[in-house]
Formats: sequence, C-alpha cells, structure tokens
Amino acid sequence: MIITVIGLGYVGLPLAMMLCEGGHHVTGYDIDSEKVNSLCEGKAQSGVSAEEIKKWQEEGLFYPTDGNVGIYTPTDIFFICVPTPYTAARQPDLSYIKSAAKSTGSAISEHSMVVLQSTSYPGTTMDVMVPIIEKHSGLSYENSDFMVAFLPERINPGSGINLKDIPKVVGVNRESEWITMNTLFAPLGVKLLRMTSPAAAEMTKILENTFRAVNIGLVNEMARLCERMDLNIWEIIDAAATKPYGFMPFYPGPGVGGHCIPIDPYYLLHKALEHNKHLRIVEDAMESNELMPEHVMNIVYKATREKDIPAYIRNTLWIGVTYKPDVEDTRESPYNQMHTRSQIPWKTWDAVLDKDVSIKELLPENDIAVILINHSGVDYQYIIDNIELVVDCCGATRGLDEKGKVYLLGRGFGS
Repeated sequence: MIITVIGLGYVGLPLAMMLCEGGHHVTGYDIDSEKVNSLCEGKAQSGVSAEEIKKWQEEGLFYPTDGNVGIYTPTDIFFICVPTPYTAARQPDLSYIKSAAKSTGSAISEHSMVVLQSTSYPGTTMDVMVPIIEKHSGLSYENSDFMVAFLPERINPGSGINLKDIPKVVGVNRESEWITMNTLFAPLGVKLLRMTSPAAAEMTKILENTFRAVNIGLVNEMARLCERMDLNIWEIIDAAATKPYGFMPFYPGPGVGGHCIPIDPYYLLHKALEHNKHLRIVEDAMESNELMPEHVMNIVYKATREKDIPAYIRNTLWIGVTYKPDVEDTRESPYNQMHTRSQIPWKTWDAVLDKDVSIKELLPENDIAVILINHSGVDYQYIIDNIELVVDCCGATRGLDEKGKVYLLGRGFGS
C-alpha cells in the first residue's frame, strides 16, 4: 500500500517505521522543516533510532517531506497524527486536525481511507474531520466514496514496548473499513479490537488517560496529607500494592507532563459539559495534579528553613526537566510549569538531555538539589553525599543512605 502519515512526532514517526517494516511505501509529512531535514539526514528522533530511519529511506520505503501531503498519489490510507493541545482557557484546540483534514481532502482519491490517531473527544472523527474532507474533496462519506476510522495511539515513550505488541482499538462504522484495517495490520502481527463506532474508540482513549489522571490526583492528595501527618506515602503504597486484587499502585510526583494526562481529560470535560454533565471527580483530580508544582516550591522553601540554609546561599540544581524517566520529551513537564515561580537562583541538569555534562561539575556550585524525574543511570547516592540538601519529588533516593539530608515528597525528612 501507499500510505501518508501526517505528523512525524512521537506517534506518527514510530507508526511510519512499523508500516515500512510491513513493506508499505510511506510518505511522512510534517510542517516542521527542521524536523523533516533532520529525518532526511537520518538522525534519531521521537524514540526512533537513526539506523531504522536510514534503513527505510535507503530501501525507498520512507520519504519525509514538509511539502505537499499528496506527493505520492493516489494514497491508499492517510494517518493523521497531529497534536491536540488546549487553549489558555483549557478548551480543545482542534486547529491541527482541521488543517490536516483540509490537506487530506485536497489529496484524497475515491475509495481511500483516512485514519485519525490524534486524541480528541468523542465525535471528532465524524463531526469535525469528515465534513472538512468532504468539503475539500467533493466526495461523500455517506455515499461510501471514502472510508474513515479512529485508532487511538497508545504509545508509551521510554517503556521499551514494541509498537506491534500494543493492541489497536479500531473504531469503524462499516465492514469495509474493518477489513481494510485488518489487511494493513494483521500481517504485522498487531492485535485489533473492533469498536462499534469511531466515537466509542475516541471515548476509550479518553477513559484510559483520565483513569490515570484521577488515580494520580488521588495519590497526590494522599501524599500532601501524609506530609502533615508525619507518615510515609511511599511505604503505604508499597504495602497496599501487596494486595492481590482491587488495587493498582500509582505514585505521587511533582506534577503530570506529556500530552496525555495533563490535557486529554479536559477534552472529556468539554464534551461532558455539552451534555450538561459535570464530571466532578475528574475536575478535582486535575486540580490536585495542577497544585503539585506549587507544592514542590513550598516544600523546597520548607526544607531549607528546617535545615537553616540562609536564603542568600540557596543555589538550587533542578535535576530532571523532561516529563518522565528516560525520555527526551519536555512537553508539559513539571519543571516547565514551575521554573518561572522560583525566587531562588537555579541551574538545571538532565541525564537524558545533558549527556555531555557531568553532574559532578555542577554539584559544588549548589546547595540544594531538587530531583524532579528519576532517570536511570544516575548516581543519586553521590548527589546526597555531595550537597547540603536534597528535595526528592519522585522517590529516586529511596533505599539509599540519606544522611539526614533528604526531604521526600509525601514523607518529609526521614527519621
């Protein structure tokens, strides 16, 4: 098949590589010329190795471009993998989907298929994307001139899980659409689950991410309470996790980042209000998570006071500025949310982003280390041994010799 993938980020690029592995010709389109140029040079991006990118280009199966979406025509299947951010008022911003649908409509041929993978509220595929495609193509979905589907992305950057091992939820209206998706993915060994409509698949994705947001919000509330009660939330979670049923461990942290957890639940809240429904548990969980960056700032101040570190020497090293361990992605990272609030002089170091800089060079210049993200391969004991105070927001120092220096989020100072 000839396939066009619109959007070459953490969703689109791995998808393009998997489709090339199946022997399909893939045009990868992105409006970011710098990204496209980097891909053309065979450089690693979005969790995909340079070797893989070079391989499929050399075999003539992958062509990245910032030019015309319809550069290879006719395209059999278009995948739309563009961002879905929110506005300053936390309302869904579908401008990228609308733009991609317009470009697709201008390039689509009769009997082609358009698959939306960008996370959005239920109804986006049929109520937003399809009318735009019809307007710019002159084709009619009702008359079966083209096919559509919604396949939520389920990529977990840094997890090491092969994309082919993640089942795909397929939201389609017609048997022909289901057959086309099976024809594409079954030979790759991907397990498919058919949903009754694109909207059902859209709601599935929103549920998955909202589930995580709500449970993280709960444990963040518990962490703040445990600090006041002189209890250790990490010990408590570990104990609860020994129950063989009815409990799934979630852990507190300095805030939620990436695209899924801090943004997607607002798409659900937006749609719920259209149906005169308030999802209060979701609203409260999002508020709880959004309080965490401010809470981290407060416990940094609290810890310095308890350790009698004068304000004029509070030089702080923030460790970990990506949104999760062992990834390069900084979207909505806790550090991005809090660095403008700090009145303390600070520097940053990230084990993934600053590989050419040794933390040993930075520690002597600082009095406080605030660990936001627990990247692997970092000698946290060395940090404890060589700085006056450590504020641990992610459990990175658990099990180490704290030397009375570690203030752990959800516990405070150890005994």
